[in-house]
Amino acid sequence: MAEVEPRKKILLVPENLLKKRKAYQSLKATQAKQVLLQRKEQKKGEKLKFKQLEWFLHESWWQLRDRVQLRQLEVKPHGLEVPDKHSLAFVVHIQMINRVSLLVQRTIARLGLSKIFSHVFMKVTP
Repeated sequence: MAEVEPRKKILLVPENLLKKRKAYQSLKATQAKQVLLQRKEQKKGEKLKFKQLEWFLHESWWQLRDRVQLRQLEVKPHGLEVPDKHSLAFVVHIQMINRVSLLVQRTIARLGLSKIFSHVFMKVTP
């Protein structure tokens, strides 16, 4: 005799969720099409960019410099570590440097080193 297969239970989903799902999928599909069209338009207007030979030379110098710095850190591994004990540091603002990062500017401002030759004692913690 034929074996009776157990019926799989179909989960019922409310209609409003199905409608929302369908609308969301159609919205995402149209957005994806628009993105593809925009990319195609951008590629049409792009010109080929050629790197000059000097830039390849500069990049190789930078890579060599990075490798040397990494090798030096391997030789002196504890060069960047903070001491285990609390210690005191004397920080002096010696020279104005233009075009520094925003993080550096904020740090200088928080330490109260806005003027040249202003100074502050700092507690260095591990």
